[in-house]
Amino acid sequence: MFTFPLPFSTPLLCTILTLGLFSPPTPASTETPAKSSDVVIVGAGVAGLTAGFFLQDCSLTVLEKNDRAGGRAMSGTYQGFTYAKGTEYLGKPEGTLAKIVKLLKLQPKEIPAPMDARFHEDHFYYGDEGLALMYIENSSLEEYNRFVTTIQQYGEEYEDIPNFDWDSDLAELDQLTARQWFDQQKFSATFYAPYNVATRGLFGANLDEISALSVIPEIAFDYEDSEPVEEVEELSNSPVPEEQATGSYTFLTGITEVTDALANSLQNKLQLGSTVTQVTRQDNGDYLIAYTDPQGATQSLSSKVVILAVPAPIALKLAPTVLTEEQQKILQQIPYASYVTVALFSQPPIFNQAFDLSVPDGYFFTDVYDGTWVQRFYDESLKDRPEGIMTVYIAPQSYQVQTLLKMTDEEILKKIYIDLDKLFPGVEQKVVGHDIQRFPYAYPVMTVGAYKRLSRLHEITSDKVLLAGDYMIYPTFEAAVESGYLAARKAVESLNGSCRLKISGGQGIDEKWQPVATVTEFMPSVTTKSGLNGHSLTLAQTEEVNITEQITVDPAHLGQRAEFLSVATFLPSGMLQPFFFMRDGSGWQSWDGRLDSLTVAEVREKLTAEELFTVYEGSLQGLGGEVQILVGYRLPNRVIIYDAEAIELTVTN
Repeated sequence: MFTFPLPFSTPLLCTILTLGLFSPPTPASTETPAKSSDVVIVGAGVAGLTAGFFLQDCSLTVLEKNDRAGGRAMSGTYQGFTYAKGTEYLGKPEGTLAKIVKLLKLQPKEIPAPMDARFHEDHFYYGDEGLALMYIENSSLEEYNRFVTTIQQYGEEYEDIPNFDWDSDLAELDQLTARQWFDQQKFSATFYAPYNVATRGLFGANLDEISALSVIPEIAFDYEDSEPVEEVEELSNSPVPEEQATGSYTFLTGITEVTDALANSLQNKLQLGSTVTQVTRQDNGDYLIAYTDPQGATQSLSSKVVILAVPAPIALKLAPTVLTEEQQKILQQIPYASYVTVALFSQPPIFNQAFDLSVPDGYFFTDVYDGTWVQRFYDESLKDRPEGIMTVYIAPQSYQVQTLLKMTDEEILKKIYIDLDKLFPGVEQKVVGHDIQRFPYAYPVMTVGAYKRLSRLHEITSDKVLLAGDYMIYPTFEAAVESGYLAARKAVESLNGSCRLKISGGQGIDEKWQPVATVTEFMPSVTTKSGLNGHSLTLAQTEEVNITEQITVDPAHLGQRAEFLSVATFLPSGMLQPFFFMRDGSGWQSWDGRLDSLTVAEVREKLTAEELFTVYEGSLQGLGGEVQILVGYRLPNRVIIYDAEAIELTVTN
């Protein structure tokens, strides 16, 4: 247990300027307007939830019209299995998503092989080798190898919006359709036709409708680790599961593990059943968000920043008067396609030889998934269950066709059974139940010129009305996560530092107080026995706290010896100047503000990629006032890497 030396036997009074690390605490306002937040997020899909997760220590409200969070990440349950109704899988979590997964202590599961299967000319092809065999049998070994190497070369150059390089050779592909690119490369229909189905499933649009640039990352993902085939005879086509990396991931009970965990982390900052009707600007420059609550009553919230984490057409409908003319013009150019998923329950399973089965072009649906595939592999208790769940994904032939949502359940099922019977004769007689889910705003379609338009939208969206969603970057779950994080960063900038991101970037200084570049990241956490958590809290002195910093170490520092440091300011209630302290082992001593006098809290002989540093645990008794704590580590070259933003506590008497 660490304790501050109270009462202070040698009080140290010094100016904030002398220290150079802290800003004077701002007294908390005693006049907080009713029904107001610094940030209001409209929409609790994964983009809105991500933005909220990184802003949860701000004054924040997230409004969601449905009675559940998650948007298109949706699951159902049947006979002990959890099946996806919407988003099925991800690539290996990276970037912001990887940070969320780590912080929420989630456990991604790699989808076991064979991941993919394809039905072509009355034959089933399984796994990477089976699909390669299909392409080669219907074209040639030379064309297949040329296809793989070509797409890998393009994929190495690709970057998502807003980081896309407009000076790259790829930029011109945004002005071509994907079909035009296939024709330019002189690839045969053997390659074109399957990806016409794939893009319908991924984008709700065919190759004649989408930007060639948008297909590059999807196809490149399929061949990221592929090598040219030398001998066709060495290829196997087997549905038997193999110990083989697929590069695709989900979670034991589906993608909703992510969205559910994000929603739970927001606690009472998330309001479900709250339908926003209008966003307007007030005379004082703040925003008024009108909504109906779960009881149907009209409510309103005032906020300094609004994040519209909803599909582009909804953003246009809710906030036309606060979006600029150019923003509106770009949003109007983002078409959406719908899709429908149908889970078919059977006993025994109908399809259980791969995770995803794609079908020929022209079928009513694009894919059939084994909804039990991952759970059967990882959960021994479910391996031999007799039930099956086949999830059928239905996308339009063209995003301009809007008839899918108008079809009745009976019409949808009839069309499904007609085409499923070509794959699995007599399938209808084996089905004992179904679950149909409709998505009116499923796919933001990346039409020709989409990258140029969206890059511009990022440039002009930097005020206090921010946009988030997969349409801002790329129509995937991961891109929606990134867009939410970018919106959270812009929100903090707009608020001029009055609140901070959950994860903050580190800063570095040398012995002469000169800045040193670093990519170290800090994630502080204050938890209490009463269940509060965050890193900017108002607490009673009776609270028992645990203060930690989760540190993602700069790769350049790995393996080096490091001395962990912590300093604190304490401004007692009613006083004008703070006291300064530093951690000395397990205790705290007065500090004179000099870097060379800093004592060491803990030592790590070799820094690892992730370090957890316990800053303080114990009572807040006697600390009535404002407390700020800064954490960092010192390297052998005397460079100090520290959290750019302090942990802030307001301790009440």
